[in-house]
Amino acid sequence: PTLDGWRAIAILGVMASHAGHSYSQAHGTESVFDRIATGTHGVNLFFAISGLLITSRLLEEWDSAGTISLKRFYIRRAFRILPPALVYLSCLAVLGALGLLPVVREEFVAATFFFRNYLPPILGQNGAGFFTSHYWSLGVEEHFYLFWPMIVLVLGTGNLMRACIAIALASLMCRVWVVHSGSWLHAAYLVTPCRLDGLALGGLLACGERHKQSWSHL
Repeated sequence: PTLDGWRAIAILGVMASHAGHSYSQAHGTESVFDRIATGTHGVNLFFAISGLLITSRLLEEWDSAGTISLKRFYIRRAFRILPPALVYLSCLAVLGALGLLPVVREEFVAATFFFRNYLPPILGQNGAGFFTSHYWSLGVEEHFYLFWPMIVLVLGTGNLMRACIAIALASLMCRVWVVHSGSWLHAAYLVTPCRLDGLALGGLLACGERHKQSWSHL
């Protein structure tokens, strides 16, 4: 229930940010939500929650079984994520075919295979791409789900805290480099290497909680 509450706070921050941005565009003025960047903080919080939850589950399995079943992990993730994601894309495809929404093929391919975060939010005329632009964060999550269990399995639990710190620092450095390079600035907000710090810090919290429980049993 606590994690659900934090998820609600994160989602409300994103919703407030989008509403504030729409207000700013309509009235030609900056809203308070634009100034405090509630959407950015909300997404960061959501990533941290995911890192905490997934790493906690992996560590629990490691402690009880001495290993991690990648097969079971990927099946659970697939059944949790794919059905609603693909239903949404199917509805969008129908609306696009009927000419009711502006859609292009590139966004469907990118959203279906979870690399929407490597394309610009808008991909064509009349705002085409807008209705899949939110799949960028799902792409980051899916990349984390794909590689993180393998890293935990290879490293074990002994070096996991160091790995979380190293990944968080590397991601921060990547984001700073992208911003200062003057290249595609959206990449600093969208692409996976620039957004792993929140997930890694959530993983670090899970490792810390595990160590805390271990010490409490001594």
